Amino acid sequence: MNKDAFVSLCGHFRVRVWVIDRKHIGVEQKMAIFLETIAYLVRNRIMKHKYQHSRATISRCFHKVLRGMLYLSKEMIVPPNFQEPGEICIHKQLREGPFKRAIGAIDGTLISKQVPKSNQILFKARRKGDCFQNVMGACNFDMNFIYVQAGWEGIAHDSNILI
Repeated sequence: MNKDAFVSLCGHFRVRVWVIDRKHIGVEQKMAIFLETIAYLVRNRIMKHKYQHSRATISRCFHKVLRGMLYLSKEMIVPPNFQEPGEICIHKQLREGPFKRAIGAIDGTLISKQVPKSNQILFKARRKGDCFQNVMGACNFDMNFIYVQAGWEGIAHDSNILI
């Protein structure tokens, strides 16, 4: 995440009062603790030494930002209105063909992931020794995501994710 995106995210959380500044720890530091913890799977004990706060404070900061992220997800991910005709209804060939009742498209991709050694076997790719997770996304014909599922092991087949 670049600096401008980080500052914008912190400002949004501050304006919405999802996370507030305290005497000894600001919104930016709380957000940094949260993002570093989820990005690098860092434990509270390590974050305690890095940021010089108690483990309870680190845990509280993480959970406050996590709660704010849940609110943000409700703002950002809005279910589509299937009552409005999509772009596909405009084109006669697509409207009457195999896409007659289609509301979007689904595709998946592999994303690199850092995994603890005990779980690496599940996430190993077939050709390389890297670890991946499958991410499936569905989008409507306006190219807006209407559904995203992440977390499947790197060797999971697409049909398993759809079930």
